[in-house]
Amino acid sequence: MTTSPPSSNVYILPQPLAVVAPARAARRRLPLRLRVIAWWWRLRLTAREVADALRRFGRPKPRAGVDELALAVEAEVLVSRPRAAGPALIIDFAAAVERRRSRR
Repeated sequence: MTTSPPSSNVYILPQPLAVVAPARAARRRLPLRLRVIAWWWRLRLTAREVADALRRFGRPKPRAGVDELALAVEAEVLVSRPRAAGPALIIDFAAAVERRRSRR
């Protein structure tokens, strides 16, 4: 550190030495190992999903303790509901508030 004249409070620091730290050798096996592990898990999950889909042939998995006849009746009721005769009504919220106030 160099000092300037006593009347100044400015100090000039010397430049740091240009020392380059040796780079640590990268382990090449770790990224390859991680890629292989990720590939293996993707392969397992894909194989399990494909096997499950082929086993079911598109049908949902049967739920334990569910009566198939009850599900068929429920599905028939849902399908046989009458559809709306026209387009959906547009609700005017301001008019709805007024109708509600007039009912009281």
